[in-house]
Amino acid sequence: MTGIAGPGGGTPEKPVGLVYIAAQVSGKARCLRCLFSGDRETVRERSTAAALNLLREELSSC
Repeated sequence: MTGIAGPGGGTPEKPVGLVYIAAQVSGKARCLRCLFSGDRETVRERSTAAALNLLREELSSC
């Protein structure tokens, strides 16, 4: 997972809240581009939830 949680550091191309999440299971890779709103803590919490959900989805499809 990588991104910009804020409160600063964002640009028009990479705004605060932009997060990339990836998972690879059984040789199959999947990457998500997410844009979360909120303060730094909220962005981090939503990113973590999205990453765990992506992993759950990939593992359940095996």
